[in-house]
Amino acid sequence: MKSLRNVNSKDIFKGFVALGKRARNAFPRLSPNKLRAVGILAIIALIIALISTNSQRNLLNTDGKDYYEPTTPQEVREADTRFTIGIFIQKISAFDPQTKTFAGDGYAWVKWKKPVRAWDEATQNDPALTLEFLNAVEHWDFVKELSPEDPYTDSDGWTYQSVVFSGRFLANDIDLRRFPFESITLPIEIESDDFWLTELAFVPDTSGSSGISQKNALQGYSLNRATFQTRKHIYLTAMGLNADAIEEFGDSNIGVYPNFLAEVSYTRNFGSSSWQLLLPLGIVSAVAFLTPMIDARAAEAKIALPASVILTLVFLQDGYKQMLPPSLSYLTLLDKFYISMYLSTLAVFGITIWHANKISRSPEDQRDQTAKRIRSEETQANLLVVIALCTSLVTIWITS
Repeated sequence: MKSLRNVNSKDIFKGFVALGKRARNAFPRLSPNKLRAVGILAIIALIIALISTNSQRNLLNTDGKDYYEPTTPQEVREADTRFTIGIFIQKISAFDPQTKTFAGDGYAWVKWKKPVRAWDEATQNDPALTLEFLNAVEHWDFVKELSPEDPYTDSDGWTYQSVVFSGRFLANDIDLRRFPFESITLPIEIESDDFWLTELAFVPDTSGSSGISQKNALQGYSLNRATFQTRKHIYLTAMGLNADAIEEFGDSNIGVYPNFLAEVSYTRNFGSSSWQLLLPLGIVSAVAFLTPMIDARAAEAKIALPASVILTLVFLQDGYKQMLPPSLSYLTLLDKFYISMYLSTLAVFGITIWHANKISRSPEDQRDQTAKRIRSEETQANLLVVIALCTSLVTIWITS
């Protein structure tokens, strides 16, 4: 056997040539039709793989600097002060899926019984000032006014103060996978930025005062319900108050704040979404399945029809994409519907080209009989495509 030092470039080249000959002899030579079929199957497999990959939900990154946990009864009892907190949402409007923001206004209030001890005089005199709307955006345009300006003590001994708020809020966890039939949850998150949980605990107002007005103006959606809960917001940072954090929590990089969350759930109207988005898609796609009705001898018209449908689908898809964020990392329900329509139209296009070539190669005196046979074959083939399309749409609806 030759040593490695005696092997030159010519020997390596000859080895590769021999290997190529063995590979060519091991597999039969594919015809052009088989090569095209293999290429189409490879494209379909790639599209299916992309759909299944995008259908997987992204795992949440839990390595951030903050998270939430339920407040325990012991933490509520041991807090220096307890606020009974509630909210009434007067209006929610101007939801923008692209920026994941919405406009909201209403009233948030706190009630307490024993005197509030705060680190500054302003918060001690007006405790409602400690309420911070955590997911508010555009703070320069956000309205937060005390009402009344001085705390009010009612007949049952509770001291009361509220804030009137109005502004835009961020709904970062919106899930649009079932667009255009999605359900969305719009949150308003309130937190105390002057008190840790050891100093102040939130208790939800269970008197029935919290709620949402029915006069909301969220176009295209139906109101489901509103839920309210208290919890604690744990930051893996003390915001610079390291010595105080060690004293309160035994860790220099821990800060725990009382938190209140109001969530309003909506569902997009089925009728309006169907009329605006699905009806045009269905009509345009149905046009492609009318191809067998065109005489097989009019090859140019038959080929142009499914090609035009594909172009129209592209424009329709671009239209509804304007309603969605440009950086979605997953496919929506409507995206998958369009992919199914693209594949079915492409199948009709391929069937049409196949039969157009078939009639063009037939003898002149047999073209009438060939045209009748082609129409029957195309009708059967298109019926199979329609069945496959309906099956895929139902599967997508169930699994999305």
